[in-house]
Amino acid sequence: MKNVICALLVLFCLNVSAQSNTIRCLENFKGNKDFLFLRFDHYGVGTKKSKYLKTSNGLEEVSNIDNYKLHFTTADKAPSLFIKIEVSDSSAYELDKAIIVDNYKLLLQSTKHVSQKLDTLNLKGYNFYGYTKTEIDSAVSIASYVYFTNNNESIYFNFLNRSGRTVLYNSLPDFIEERNLLMTNFVELLKKCN
Repeated sequence: MKNVICALLVLFCLNVSAQSNTIRCLENFKGNKDFLFLRFDHYGVGTKKSKYLKTSNGLEEVSNIDNYKLHFTTADKAPSLFIKIEVSDSSAYELDKAIIVDNYKLLLQSTKHVSQKLDTLNLKGYNFYGYTKTEIDSAVSIASYVYFTNNNESIYFNFLNRSGRTVLYNSLPDFIEERNLLMTNFVELLKKCN
């Protein structure tokens, strides 16, 4: 019995150590021009083990065994981006990915100024799924994408274009250039962290 308890403690410590290394590594991500790192929150393993997403099949459950959130601002402290990392149970990850993509497709039906077709970006060999608005409007959000890692992680990039009366972007091409740079740099750093 002692050996089983010791083995479990070693596994727990290795898992916490790996997560701590990822957190420390990601805290070094400073963003780029319009996305400056503000803070990192780790909601932890003790949070809800699943969540429900609306899809074309109704509400569907997605596993969620751990999650993190990174907050970014502009130089003048206007919120500009949230990156959320959700870790799925490995046995449910493939199904979770399909549910998340279906949720994005459903979101497109109720979001103004977007293509009704899910945007699939391939940047430096990384696939991102989501949408960017087709025009600058008065909404807070300008784009949202998800990237799926090989480590059972879904990484959500939620880009903001408005903080109060401040508009961050007046030009879609300028935003798209910054969006692409940030997403690829983040994924490349995450690969080094793991």
